Amino acid sequence: MLKSGEYLVAAALLAVHTVVITLPGRAARLAASNVVTNLIRVEALEKAAPPYVVFAGSSMTGRIPEQAATEAAGMTVVNLGLDGCGPADSIKHLLERERLPVMVIIEGNTINSIGEDNSRTVREQFTGVGAWLHASVPFMRYRERPVDVLYSWLRYRSLPSGESAAETLAVPAAVPPPATAPDLPPKLQGDIETLESVARTLQQKGVRLFVFMLPDNQRDRTEQYLAVKWLTAKLAIPMIDLKAPHEASLTYSDAVHLDLASARRIARSIGQWIRNAP
Repeated sequence: MLKSGEYLVAAALLAVHTVVITLPGRAARLAASNVVTNLIRVEALEKAAPPYVVFAGSSMTGRIPEQAATEAAGMTVVNLGLDGCGPADSIKHLLERERLPVMVIIEGNTINSIGEDNSRTVREQFTGVGAWLHASVPFMRYRERPVDVLYSWLRYRSLPSGESAAETLAVPAAVPPPATAPDLPPKLQGDIETLESVARTLQQKGVRLFVFMLPDNQRDRTEQYLAVKWLTAKLAIPMIDLKAPHEASLTYSDAVHLDLASARRIARSIGQWIRNAP
């Protein structure tokens, strides 16, 4: 049994949490844990109201600040770039929601990546009584965990006021889908067919699909470009290539992930493209 003093401490901590985090609307964008970062991103999807756009991809997509993209796009952008996963995993989360986005931008760099175990771990947190509690009780939300709110603030504290200050990059013209899908090597076939299946389901529900190749520090993506041609041919959707023209001029935090300054430039550029998309 808790003692009366412990009840008072718990009440005081809850009051501080409410005043410092819940009422001002402060929320974590990411966490020190990759799993919790993914939970925060899916939680953002849960509260998104149409019309909104979704980025579907891996941790490379996850580095793109959705706030900067939202400002430039003029509508909500939800970043479902999931660590340790790929675009097929992001789309599976989408298909479990009633309120679908108007557009999904599929990351082509990891188009053949599927992290089923990681994705299942996240999906399990949004089922049952626990999911209801996380949705209904503010201090139980992943995005309101104090340690992660602090982590996000430290991560983004260098941003100037108004993320729209980020310089934009030219977005090349869309590459139309090939008339016929190229042959795929067997090692790519299964995963790409899985992505094609879930993406087609979205498409049939009226969601517009585009594939973007993101800058990734000049990594060889020969197989991924081939897979993109196959997918875009099958779905009759275009591809926009930001990798080839811009990756050499940007900066990175590691082998493939954009640093914050470059990620903001990409966010603004894609956001403006969304605003002007026909």
